[in-house]
Amino acid sequence: NLFQKAVDLEPRFGQSHWFLAMAYQIIGEDELALQKIKDSEEVEGAYGWEDKLDNLIRVIRIYSARDDDANLIPLLERALELQPRSSQFWAMLAASYANTGEFDKAREAAKKTAEIDPSLAPQNEEFLKSLPK
Repeated sequence: NLFQKAVDLEPRFGQSHWFLAMAYQIIGEDELALQKIKDSEEVEGAYGWEDKLDNLIRVIRIYSARDDDANLIPLLERALELQPRSSQFWAMLAASYANTGEFDKAREAAKKTAEIDPSLAPQNEEFLKSLPK
């Protein structure tokens, strides 16, 4: 209620929308959270959550829980701009590419995963074998 009141008092302040979105996410209202995240981008004083890795990870978790690979891909690509040596982000990106039928991109991302973390080679090989030729 307090976060909503902050938005009501100054709807042009993107950070208020962001905090309301995170409150919705915490209580499991992902649809409302995503709407408020979009609202935080569209106001004059946009929050810029995508420039902060910890905030970006929060949004990635929401889309990941929803199995929304189409919207997850650009978020993971942005996360990799901020943290290019993350095998977890590369693996998630490979899976998302595969789920959207972009198999060549999935292979490339999977190879990057194995380069960064060789201990993931067995899982990576299984993933690559599961992709259509």
